[in-house]
Amino acid sequence: MRKLLPLLLCCCLLLAAVPASAVSDVCFIATNDSLEQLTYQPYFSGSTLYVPYTVFANFKIYNTYHQSSSTASLYSSSKQLYFDMNTGETYDGQGNYYNVTPIWRSGVVYVPVDFVCQQYGLSWSYIEGSEYGDVCRIVDSDVHLTDSQFVTAAKQLMSSRYNAYVGNTQGGSQTDPGIDHASDCVVYLSFIGLPSGKLLDTLKDYGVTAGFFFTADELRSDPDTIRRIVGEGHSIGALCCDEPLSEYLEFRSLLFEIAHTASVLIASGDEACDELCRQAAIENNLVFWDYDNDCIRSGTGLSYVSLITAYLEYRPDRLDSRILCTDMTDATLPPVLSYIADNNISTRAPNEVDAPVYE
Repeated sequence: MRKLLPLLLCCCLLLAAVPASAVSDVCFIATNDSLEQLTYQPYFSGSTLYVPYTVFANFKIYNTYHQSSSTASLYSSSKQLYFDMNTGETYDGQGNYYNVTPIWRSGVVYVPVDFVCQQYGLSWSYIEGSEYGDVCRIVDSDVHLTDSQFVTAAKQLMSSRYNAYVGNTQGGSQTDPGIDHASDCVVYLSFIGLPSGKLLDTLKDYGVTAGFFFTADELRSDPDTIRRIVGEGHSIGALCCDEPLSEYLEFRSLLFEIAHTASVLIASGDEACDELCRQAAIENNLVFWDYDNDCIRSGTGLSYVSLITAYLEYRPDRLDSRILCTDMTDATLPPVLSYIADNNISTRAPNEVDAPVYE
């Protein structure tokens, strides 16, 4: 990804000059690989694109507003910017003034996206999206998806939020076609491979618990992550293969040593071992956890939002998704969880009671 970053930055700079004709009726804001809500949208004043100054908090650029002086500020550990809303002046913590004017819009301070990005080492692009609107995307070095990959990955979520927005602004209740928002769908998320801190942070931010299946070697390699997983309420199980019982017993012993907890959940690490693992579970009073939604085999993980949302559009009673922990999964998981939350879909961690049964 680091080798691709210079090319991505160049592309973003080329896209920064946006003709007024490119503006859609609806424009989303995205920060790195996450699509923001349509609560506030970018705004063109002449040829300058403005965004709410609050969006930069996603890059640890924080904001304050001082009522007494009508001054908004953005600040990080290395840079402070001040926007005087009375005079329209913009200056930094060193007393340098800039030919930049903030504006009020819908009771929120808006600032020129290009100026702020230059000041804090960020990049941005204006992406002509689809029938669901355009996207103003702000990124830093933590970005994973290219603009085209992002638009593809976010399409379902854009559709959901666009339809909700249009329905609200027209005084109706338009929703995604084919989706029954009153249904009782439950999604069980399980992961294999050691998760990044970013993935665990995302689950925590959305209040979602999931299941993680590991080999004994993975337990040994990162006990701190295992303890965090257990401590944050996720379920945990053994990932087994050719000798499921002996692999499970080694896993169980290590898990208790590392995190002082036990598990009777097992999963198959290879399709060819499914029946062996299932039979071992039956014979040893364990619980075999299977899945019907595969985000493993390609080796890329959760590469597109639609790998899950396409199933959910038909609203099955339950969806059991197994996901490989990768950088792509880290990038795509937030819009998936946003879609789940926006559509009032329940999520549960794999557990001893609700094990799926697939023929």
